[in-house]
Amino acid sequence: AGAGAGAGAGAGTADMGSNDILLDMDEDMEGSPLEGIAEGVLENIMSSQSGPQTPMEHFDAFRSAIRWTEPFIIALITFQLVMFILCLWASRKNRDTVPRIVIMSCVGIIVRASHYINGFAARNWERFATQNYFDRNGVFLGIFLCAPLLLDCFIMLVCFMREASLLVVEVKTMELKKNREAKNKSNNKEGKRGKKTKAQKKDD
Repeated sequence: AGAGAGAGAGAGTADMGSNDILLDMDEDMEGSPLEGIAEGVLENIMSSQSGPQTPMEHFDAFRSAIRWTEPFIIALITFQLVMFILCLWASRKNRDTVPRIVIMSCVGIIVRASHYINGFAARNWERFATQNYFDRNGVFLGIFLCAPLLLDCFIMLVCFMREASLLVVEVKTMELKKNREAKNKSNNKEGKRGKKTKAQKKDD
C-alpha cells in the first residue's frame, strides 16, 4: 500500500512538472515572433478557403458588390461618358490645342485629388450612396474615376502624336515639292540660256 501511494505521489508530481513546463513554453511563445507567423499562416489558410481565388472570381465579387441602378453609380458612369466624348471631340484633326490642355489639366487635378476625394466620400457616403464603396486604398475610385480618365488622356495623347507625325510628313512633302519646283525652274532657266547662246552663235 505504501508503495502504491508512493507511486501515485510520484505520478502526480510528474504531471505537475509537465504542466509547469507547458505553461513556461506558452509564456515563452507569447513574445516569440513564431506566434505571429503562426497566426498569419492561419489567417492565410482561412482567407484562401473563403475568399475568391481566380481573377474572374475577384471580378465577379467586385461586380456583384456594386448596385448598378443607384443614382450615384449612374451619375459616375454618365460623367465618364461625357468626358470620353469631350476627349474624342478635342482629339479631332485641326482642333485647337486649348481644349486639349483644359481637359488634360482637369483630369490631372481630379486624379491628383482622388485621395482627398476618397477620404471625403468615405466620411459622407450616406448623403449620396446606399453603401460605403470607399476603402482606405481607394480601389473603387481608382477603377471608376481615375482609370477611365487616364485612359481618356492616353487616347488624346495618341491622337496628338499621330497628328504631329502626319504634320511632320506633310511639311517634309511640301519641302520636297518646293525643292523640286526650284530645281525645275533652275533647269528651265539654264535651258533657255543655252538656247540663246546657240542662237547667238548661229547669227555670228
